[in-house]
Amino acid sequence: MSIKRKKLAKKELEKIYDNRFKWLQAGRVLHGRLNNSLEDNPRLKLILKLSLFANVGIWLTLYFVTLKIV
Repeated sequence: MSIKRKKLAKKELEKIYDNRFKWLQAGRVLHGRLNNSLEDNPRLKLILKLSLFANVGIWLTLYFVTLKIV
């Protein structure tokens, strides 16, 4: 492998690493904001729980219907 290709590959790896670090950092910030908003707003917490419950119910129904258990 030529020196030019090695340098190019090294730059690409550095870009990927930097990009990944930025996304991880953004994820941590957004996670903190979501936690804060859930603590401050109990309605949002309730809506989140209800939507999770509805989602699980829908998937279970589809699962049972495809297996023809119901």
